[in-house]
Order: sequence, then C-alpha cells, then structure tokens
Amino acid sequence: MLADRFFHVIVCLVLALSALAAAHGAAQTGSAQAAGEPSALPWSSEYFDGDASCTEPATVWDAANAAKWKPLSLTRTASPVVHASALWIRVSRSDHPELAQSGVAAFSFFRPTTVYYGLESDFSVAATPDARSGQRRNPTLLNPTVIDLPEPWPAGQPWYVCVASKQEVSSHAISLQPTAAHREATLQRARWVVACFAVMFTMMLSAIFFGWTLKDRVYLLYVGHVAAFMVFQAVRNQMVPNAMISWAWIASLIGSGLSVLFAWHFLSVFMMVDRKLPRVDRWLRRFAWGGLASACALPVTVSLLGRAHLVTDSVLAVMNALTVIVCAGALGAVVYLTWKRQRFAGYMLIGWTPLFVVAVMSAVEVITGAAQPIWGRWVLPAAAFEALVLSFGMAARTLDLRNERDLARRSAEIDPLTGVLNRRGVFNLLEQLQMDVAHTERRHALLYCDLDFFKRINDQHGHDAGDACLQHFVACAQAVLRSEDAVGRIGGEEFALLLSAQDETQALAVAERLRAKLNASAATWRDTVIPFTASIGIAFIDAQTPFAVALSNADAALYRAKDGGRDRVCLA
Repeated sequence: MLADRFFHVIVCLVLALSALAAAHGAAQTGSAQAAGEPSALPWSSEYFDGDASCTEPATVWDAANAAKWKPLSLTRTASPVVHASALWIRVSRSDHPELAQSGVAAFSFFRPTTVYYGLESDFSVAATPDARSGQRRNPTLLNPTVIDLPEPWPAGQPWYVCVASKQEVSSHAISLQPTAAHREATLQRARWVVACFAVMFTMMLSAIFFGWTLKDRVYLLYVGHVAAFMVFQAVRNQMVPNAMISWAWIASLIGSGLSVLFAWHFLSVFMMVDRKLPRVDRWLRRFAWGGLASACALPVTVSLLGRAHLVTDSVLAVMNALTVIVCAGALGAVVYLTWKRQRFAGYMLIGWTPLFVVAVMSAVEVITGAAQPIWGRWVLPAAAFEALVLSFGMAARTLDLRNERDLARRSAEIDPLTGVLNRRGVFNLLEQLQMDVAHTERRHALLYCDLDFFKRINDQHGHDAGDACLQHFVACAQAVLRSEDAVGRIGGEEFALLLSAQDETQALAVAERLRAKLNASAATWRDTVIPFTASIGIAFIDAQTPFAVALSNADAALYRAKDGGRDRVCLA
C-alpha cells in the first residue's frame, strides 16, 4: 500500500512539472512569435487576388493587373487567403534606415509541391532548386521551407514568392521574420526538442537495462515504441543531415507505423489486454499492422506515381485513419480497464491521454488538409511526458512482480502448520551460512531437536493434538532465540535451530533454556493439557565443517540424547 501511494505521488509530481514546462514552452514560443509580428517588420506584403500559376510571372508583373494586388496581413487572427492551386505574394521593403535588416520567410503550408521565389530581375522558373543560390525550392513531405530574404535588397524592387500546391493554400502558413527573431524562435524550439529527446532517450536506456536484466519483454516493447517515435520526430523536427533529407521522410513514415505497432503490443502486455479483452486485442493488432503496411507502401506509391496523385493521398489517408482507430481503441481499452480497477491502467490513462489527444488531432489535420496545423507541435512534449509516466508504471509493475516472486518463494519455504521454515527453507539457509563461513572466521551452531514420544501423543489424543504440540514447541523456541537466529521444521516432529555466531557455551545455554521452558509449560488442546519434552543434539558449521556434515553430526548427537534417556542436550 505504501509503495502504491509513493508511485501515485510521483506520477502527480511529474504531471505538475510537465504542465509547468509546457506552459513555459508556450510562453517562450509566444514571445518569439510576438517578436516577429508584422507591426515590427521592415516589410509590407500583398497577395495577388487573381488567377496566375507559378509559371506565369509576367501575369502578376503586368501593370494592368496592379489593382489585383491586395494587402496581406500575416497576423494569426487574420482571415486566410485561399487559392486553388497557387498563391502569389509580393513583399516590399521599407527604406527606413532603422528597419533595414535582413530577414527570412518561413512557409509551413500543408505539403506544398513547389515554392518559387526571387526578385523580379532574377525570378526564373527554370533555375536550380537550391534555396541558397536559385529561385525554386521543393519542400520535403514533412518539413517547411525557410528562405533567406535578399541582402542587399535593391531599393524599390519587390520580392516575389509563389507557392504551388495541389490543394487550397492559406496565408496563415506564411511568416516573415527578422533573422534575429527567427534564430531566437529556432533556438527556443531546439531547446524544447532536445529536452524532450533527452527525457525519452534516458527512459529508453533505463528500459533497455531493466529489460536485459529482468528478461521482461514489456521493457523491450517500450524501447521499440520510443525508438521508432524518436526517429519519426527527428525527421519532423529536421534533426537529420541535409544529405539524407530527401530520404528521411521514408524513415519518418515507417517510424510512425512501428511506433503505433509497438505501442499497442506494449499496452497489451503491460495491462494484460490479451487476456482481459482478447477480441479487442486481436482487432487492434490487425489495424496496427495495417498502419505499418500502409506506411511502407507510401514510399513505393510516391516513387511510382509522385506525391500529387490520388492513390498516394489515399494510402496516406488510410495510414492516418488506421492510426486514429488504433489510438481510439487503445484509449477505450485503457478507460475500460481503469474502470475495472486494473492495476496499471491508471498509469496508461495519465501518461497516454495527452499523447493520444495531440496525435489524433494531428492526424485529423493531415486527413482534412488543414492549412495551419497547430497540434503537431505538442506531440513531442506529450511523448516525453508519456515516457516518464510509463517508466514509473513499469517500475511499479516490476516491484509488484518482485513482491509476488518473493511471496511465492517465501510460501515455498514456509511450513504452513507452524509458520517457520520448512525443510527446503532450512537447507537454503544452511547454504547461505556455508557461503558466509567460507569468507569469514565465524562459527554457527546447529541444534537438531526431536519431540519425545510424539507418536504416543498422536495415538492418545489424535493428530490435531500433535499439531498443537508442534505449534507450542515453535512458540517456546522463538521465545529463547534472537532475531538473527532461525527455526525450521525438518519433517514430522524434527526441528532445526540455526544460531548465528555462537560458541559451545552459548549454544548449550540456548538449548538448556529451550528444554527448561518446555518442562515448565505444556501444550493445550481442547482444554486438555499435554506435557512433553524434547531431545536436542548440537553441532557447528565452520570453514572446515560443511553444513551437510554438521547436520549429520547434530543428528548423531540427538540420537545419543535419546539413548541417554531423552529430555537432554548432547554436543556432537
């Protein structure tokens, strides 16, 4: 009970700290965005409210179409500007000397096909697709495009950008920022991402250690889930070399599918869903495998058909739909098992709910083609929080398993009638004492005890009365022993007393006290007083005398005590 409360307190503390960290991150992000608000920028921006593809720059430069250029507000509260296939934007720089600073344009459209940009004098659709030296850039499937504004910028010459997309595009996905503000926002984001990755990586390393040590597959499933998710988020947060950026999106998709698959298998084992809800477990396993298959099929369809194809979009939609189904089904199973008071469902409910919400909302944004996704930025903090909480849950599970194992071991070594060690427990303790004397000079005493005329007691009063005599002997033995000593039942009416670090004089004194106590008291059974005595043989375990030899010596001394008239103590 105390351990349960301890873990619940820890989980609550983690929840509170994570909430504070999220609030701090949001405040930092908000301050960075505020630094780049249009009111503080040295540019004015317009959009072309007409039909013109990105391969028709002459149309937007034509003086006859000058009236089609409308002011463009880039604030987050502005109404979006939507075009079916292409959106032209014109940026003019202020001549004020205090505002003459370099800047960047960030485009975070939902999967634009191509971004064209440049000054009117060098704008060319046939230029090389290099963000630094050319006028065209092809964004990756997941990453936004960030372009340096020209520096120096010829006075009075506007800068153009055209975003080509196979779907509607919105001005909400564009931001113009001073370079310093952009770098500050990027640095804040990098700090946040690195902190979240550090948490997940640390939890993953600890899970690898415990999984390898305990041979418990739930830890390995957890490692698979976290590792695949980190690969997915590494690509999402542009933490891959530039040389790999064109292929990184494939690893991102497969990592996403593997993460969902490992997550469900982990949850199934961790909360025993396969036993409690077998049908749900089977179906969600199939959906998880289907999501992984879709993730693996998407790169194939992209390579064969291109990204702007109905089949490609359908595969992506299927993958995200299966992800939503698995997540929703998993959360339903967690809620149901929490209601049924399953031992570890509470950890899953606390740790996984934030990640479930942001993952589902992010998937919905992708499925619906939201122009300005907002939920994706919270996936990584929610995943770090999940890793922390589930680590505590696995620690609680491991503690429970260890307690159950220790209880089973103790039960296997305890005599159910007397509550002391049984024969197996006595021999295990003797082995431990043997290892102790092998490294020290200590000497331990072994007292072999046998109740006198015990068969006569069973014959006259019955076996229940004999059981009462056995229990009375144990009570008398425990009264004369120290806390570091032990008593065990070898079998029938034979008992062994193990005295730690005792010499002959001390062992004889303990044996005589036990014999005297038995003589002074008697067992009681159904108002019948049954007096009895015991014979005791003493031997010693040391570096030269193994416990098997000591046990044989004590048995021989016991028989001498019985041959000498019983109710006496003999040394080996």
